[in-house]
Amino acid sequence: MTSTTRPRTDLSSLPPRTTQRQDLVTVLVSLWLIAGLFVDAYAHSNLELDETFFTPWHGIFYSGFLATAAWMVWLVLINRGAGTSYVEWIPAGYGLGLVGLAVFVLGGVGDGIWHSVLGVEEGIDALLSPTHLVLFSGGLLIVSSPIRARLRDDAFHPSGFTGFLVPLLSLTLTVALVGFFFIYLWNLGDDGLPRHVFDPVTGVGVIYVRAGIGGIMVTTLILVTPLVLLLRRWVVPFGTFTFMYTAINVANVYAFDLDEIAIAGGIVAGVGADVLILALRAGPARINAVRVVAFVVPLLLWSVYFGLVAAQPGGIDWPLEIWSGAIFFAGLAGFALSLVMIDEPLRLEFRRR
Repeated sequence: MTSTTRPRTDLSSLPPRTTQRQDLVTVLVSLWLIAGLFVDAYAHSNLELDETFFTPWHGIFYSGFLATAAWMVWLVLINRGAGTSYVEWIPAGYGLGLVGLAVFVLGGVGDGIWHSVLGVEEGIDALLSPTHLVLFSGGLLIVSSPIRARLRDDAFHPSGFTGFLVPLLSLTLTVALVGFFFIYLWNLGDDGLPRHVFDPVTGVGVIYVRAGIGGIMVTTLILVTPLVLLLRRWVVPFGTFTFMYTAINVANVYAFDLDEIAIAGGIVAGVGADVLILALRAGPARINAVRVVAFVVPLLLWSVYFGLVAAQPGGIDWPLEIWSGAIFFAGLAGFALSLVMIDEPLRLEFRRR
């Protein structure tokens, strides 16, 4: 009879870990950064602006970056005694965030040159500008640092909404930033797409139907991905997705002058997700329940959306088969995403617990 022992973990070789309070500061300065981005979008959507790089809105945005950069560098410097190399000073989850700082600086310098030479972009041009995409990539790495830090902390077991606030805020900012750069495909609140006449004989409106369905799929994946990410790791507190979906859609509605039906859709989908999670006890120990939630939430979201559009003057010009099929297709997309993101076989049997 033989016995085996697990090798001891050399704690000195582990990267430093941030505290919840330190991560909260990271979230708050990141919020400053992302708020500046949405304020800039509001200014472009609602105000007449001069074509210049130096605007108050850019001032909020870039000062938020400077505050974030200073704080993240400080988090590294306070760990000077943690190792013999600079890399060993970097807190767990923050390595990519520091890369994001460098990428953001590169994008900011390039953006200043681009605007000085070519002027200020408008509409979808601004979202697809190469320098803006560099800024987006850097910002994404920065604001997601706290959620990565919590995901790498096996000892983190959130209790209650306030105990889960740091990873929730970090992930909400991350998803909001992704949604910002896909706003041209963010179908929530863009109630014009289902109104275009679809004639199967003449083909009038076909391009709008295709764009609308594509937007529904992209929006669904953006909103369901964080849901599956959180539920496969933690038992999340009630209110998590009501907060996330409402906050993101409120920001989009007022920054991009979208229809307020987006807010209603976000609230219903968020509350529905929270109720389902509570009722089914969805979490790491009940993966089948997570997949049910990932399927049902898009059904709720888009049922409310199309219902509100139908209640407005003009209603829905899409045929019943298309808009009802789009709702069901969104549910299938959420379910398929859960199969891809969760590395566990689908079990059809349900055991008593």
